[in-house]
Amino acid sequence: NREAGVNRLKCAREALTGDSSDVFDRTQLALLAEEHRVWDLAYELWNSLAASSRFDSAAKHVLRCAREARKESSLLDFLKRLRGNGIHERSCYLLESEVLQECREPGEAEDILNKWIEKNPEDREARLHHALLMVRMRKRVDGRPHQLPPVEDVEPRMGGATADLLRHSQQPGAGVAYADRLWRRWPVDRYARRALIAVCMDPRA
Repeated sequence: NREAGVNRLKCAREALTGDSSDVFDRTQLALLAEEHRVWDLAYELWNSLAASSRFDSAAKHVLRCAREARKESSLLDFLKRLRGNGIHERSCYLLESEVLQECREPGEAEDILNKWIEKNPEDREARLHHALLMVRMRKRVDGRPHQLPPVEDVEPRMGGATADLLRHSQQPGAGVAYADRLWRRWPVDRYARRALIAVCMDPRA
């Protein structure tokens, strides 16, 4: 059963003697802990294997396991060290912003997104994340359609978020047009249907 499996993993961990233990053994145990969703142990092992000076497979595992283990502080610290070492990965910026929002630090989340957008002004998805954050912070939203992902480039859930953003912008009519095109592209998807219903029921649109 699961409890017995977890106990075996912990016993195996105790058999590894610190940093001098074989890297291969620690990697295999980390993968096994991750497979069995023992996130605390998986994080501990991957964190001992990863270096914040490079964004490799081990670093990605650290981020995933820290996320699953709800180690927000450790995750944010690792992301900060990656940036400090000159590693600027899009997924890291978006993850950091997401976690900061969950930690109720919207101002810091906005700063992180702004840093990425300054370096990558053509990233429409990042602009969408930024604009949605502005809606939650009750700030003025840049909802210009050309700054946001086109219907042809998004999955229904992201498209629904874009339509909702346009609905809250200075051009709510654009939200109707966007939601209509999204629904026509994904007629049986629940997110596309919800987006169309939401904009149609909004008196501003």
